[in-house]
Amino acid sequence: MTTILVGSPTASTVPVPSTRSAIRRIIGSFVAFFSFPISFILLTAVGVSTANLGGSCASGGPYQIAVECPETDGPFVAAAVALIFVAIFGYLLAGGFGVSLMPVAWLVLFGGFGALFIIGFFAMGLGSGIIVGPVFLLMSIVPFGFMLLAAPRSLFLGKVRASGLQYWENEKTYNSLLLINPAKAATLVKPRALDWALSLGVFGVATAAGSLVALLWTGAL
Repeated sequence: MTTILVGSPTASTVPVPSTRSAIRRIIGSFVAFFSFPISFILLTAVGVSTANLGGSCASGGPYQIAVECPETDGPFVAAAVALIFVAIFGYLLAGGFGVSLMPVAWLVLFGGFGALFIIGFFAMGLGSGIIVGPVFLLMSIVPFGFMLLAAPRSLFLGKVRASGLQYWENEKTYNSLLLINPAKAATLVKPRALDWALSLGVFGVATAAGSLVALLWTGAL
C-alpha cells in the first residue's frame, strides 16, 4: 500500500507505478554493481602484477624494454575502463533506485588502491606507497563520511522505489554531488521493508556475481 505524504493528489497527479519502469531500474542497478567490481578487480590485478615486477614495466615500441609487462595487463586495463563506462550507464539507467554507485565506487577505488600502496610499501618495498597510500585512504574515507552524514538513507536505498515513486526525506537532509537527486515529486512515499530488501538484494547479488566473474577471469580462483 502506498502512503501519500505530501499534497492532496487526485487520480491525475498520483504517478502510476510502471512494471516496465521498475524492471529498467532494477536492471540498471544490477548492471552498475556487476560491472564495477569486475573493473576494480582487473585494475587491482594489473597493479599487483606491476608491483611484483618492481613497480614499473613497459611493452611495445621500438626501444629495448628492461621489464616487460605481462601480456594480460593491456587487455585487463582496456576491459576495466570499458566496464567503468558500463557501470555508469547502469547507474544512470537505475534513475535513483538502489544503492548509489558513485559514493561506493569512490570509497572502493581510492580506499582499495590506498591499501594496496601501503601493502606494497611494507611487503614489496614500494617507496611511494607510504605517501600515496595514506593520501588515497583519506581521499576515500573523508568524502564518503560526508556523504554518509548528508544522506545515509539515499546512499543505501536510493531516492526512488523501483516503480519510480519518490521517497519522502527529512527536511534536514541535504544533497551530495555524487547522489542522483530527482526533482521533488508532487507525491512522496515512505520506504518499506520490501524497498530495502530489493535495493540491498540487487546490490549484494550483482556485486557477488561480478566479483566471482572477475576472480575467475584473472585466475585468482
